[in-house]
Amino acid sequence: NDPVGFRLKVSNKEIAIATDIGKMTRSILSSIEKTDILLLESNHDKDMLKLSKYPYKLKRRIMSDKGHLSNDMAGKVVAYLAEQGMTRFILGHLSEKSNFPELVYQTVKNILKEKEIKIEEDIDLTISERNRLGSIVTL
Repeated sequence: NDPVGFRLKVSNKEIAIATDIGKMTRSILSSIEKTDILLLESNHDKDMLKLSKYPYKLKRRIMSDKGHLSNDMAGKVVAYLAEQGMTRFILGHLSEKSNFPELVYQTVKNILKEKEIKIEEDIDLTISERNRLGSIVTL
């Protein structure tokens, strides 16, 4: 009900971490924009979630304002922040039962393509996988 995010600063570099936020708000956006790196949840694909074996009550909570961000919403947030000048993004907190890394990547890539934002050219996008050590990120 009361998610907590982090914005960490070392010297002149900043990283923001935002998961379990349910919905994106102006307040959250203003807290995470203009950071050097953002770790943002991209928890679920809406269609996979609807078809999952999760109980209906849990599905409703996940999709609610007190749940998790979908791949679509994460993509829209990345696109908006990229238009504001941010360039480094890590998408994480993927659901084990209603998401997978390739789907996150493709969903976000499609949203960015609509805005003419190119991965590897305009922004750096990494997907943080469950139960797997990711690459080291330097600021």
